[in-house]
Amino acid sequence: MPDQTPILSLPLILPAQAQKHVTHNEALRLLDVMVQLVVRNRTLTAPPPSPQEGDRHIIGAGATGEWAGRDGQIAAFWDTAWLYLEPQEGWTAFIRDEGAQAVHEAGQWLAETEKAARFPELGINATADSVNRLSVNSDATLLNHDGAGHQLKLNKSGPADTASLLYQSGFSGRAEIGLAGNDDLSIKVSADGSAFQTALVIDGTSANVTLPGQVRVGALGFAQEPDTGLALVSAGSVGFTVGGTLRATLGTASLQVDVPLAGLAVTQSQTDATAGRLLKVGDFGLGATVSPDFDADDAALPSLIGRATSGTRADASDWHMLHFSRAAAGQAAQLAVRDGLSASDSQLAVRHRDETGAWSAWNRIYGQKNVLGPVALASGEVSGAIFERGSNANGEYIRFADGTQICWHMVSVPNISSTLGALFQSPSTTWTYPASFATAPNVSGAVEGSQYWLGIAAPSGITVQFRALSPVSVGTANDCRLTAIGRWA
Repeated sequence: MPDQTPILSLPLILPAQAQKHVTHNEALRLLDVMVQLVVRNRTLTAPPPSPQEGDRHIIGAGATGEWAGRDGQIAAFWDTAWLYLEPQEGWTAFIRDEGAQAVHEAGQWLAETEKAARFPELGINATADSVNRLSVNSDATLLNHDGAGHQLKLNKSGPADTASLLYQSGFSGRAEIGLAGNDDLSIKVSADGSAFQTALVIDGTSANVTLPGQVRVGALGFAQEPDTGLALVSAGSVGFTVGGTLRATLGTASLQVDVPLAGLAVTQSQTDATAGRLLKVGDFGLGATVSPDFDADDAALPSLIGRATSGTRADASDWHMLHFSRAAAGQAAQLAVRDGLSASDSQLAVRHRDETGAWSAWNRIYGQKNVLGPVALASGEVSGAIFERGSNANGEYIRFADGTQICWHMVSVPNISSTLGALFQSPSTTWTYPASFATAPNVSGAVEGSQYWLGIAAPSGITVQFRALSPVSVGTANDCRLTAIGRWA
């Protein structure tokens, strides 16, 4: 027969045992310690200095002194001595200083708050199932912090799975927020719980926000400056407000901008020809008080209004110029007005550039300021005025730009009294032309009076000799009209 019980190790009374009361009392003492076990604490590692009869403690980890090596055992003070019990799996004790129960599991004492609670399903005022393993019926659910912040974590197995919050109406889905089928945050809505439409996507890599549907706002501002942003001015009209003032309005018929345009949307210089930019006042000479200066021969010159201060010009002066450019074929044209110091210097000229890039000579346009003046020819082309009119002591002349010249003069002979056979003649007289000819001109003339005539010798380019002839002797002076027609060039 065994000496003690197999579970609590209580001593048994043996047959014919003397002093049976001792064994019986020992078993009662053990039962008194174990039954309805209540201990003062479970943190002491050494006996208290003044224990009371019946005090019980669960010895803490790292025990020393008299309790050394008895971590986790139950120490009971009985008859001025400590009685030790080795707890078994599942023993329960009430810890007085904690006001909680602890259970001996896997060699340690654990309160309920220290054990991981695991429930296959949990229904709070509701019935859970294999899919909705946590089910709560409540007016509200509070998940509060425990000293600082609080996170609600929804974890999924892989990128193609779903971790989201699904909002339902009558147990039919109407809105979903989360990672639905990828790692981008999306907001989706549904009218029937079956077909969902995406309203917003935030890219998980770039954080870029995409709004696949139409976005409608009455006004859009900024937290730092609420009076700056986008506003609905009126029906069919959206406005941009900055600092509380409406700066731009876009309507169905027009865009009104009430501030100067700047940045890369407008031209960056007087000759910036970048496609798509708006033209500022003054660029390319439009609306400017000072036009841009440029080289008239610049092959890359865009169409503009400016002043040619270098390159080939109609003369050495500066010319105000309208330049037309057709860059695709290398063709261009220029219309120029001379930058004169007085009204009399006003002149116009044109030229063009062909597809080979070669410029033609300047072609002056004639008007009242330059049609009359010194004529000139250069390489067979007119380089001066069209007509030149002049006079001096030798008479008057007119020159034409084609090289023709006409001179005329009234020359007096002293008499017509020298005999010439049966006729009479005047002394030989020389007429020096008021303007010289390039070659001998044709000279003709007449004497004042119907009975007289002229005899003209072979002319030169500078002078001609002539005599007046008469059938009768004339002792007085007579005027002779002479005309010379030829080429000055």
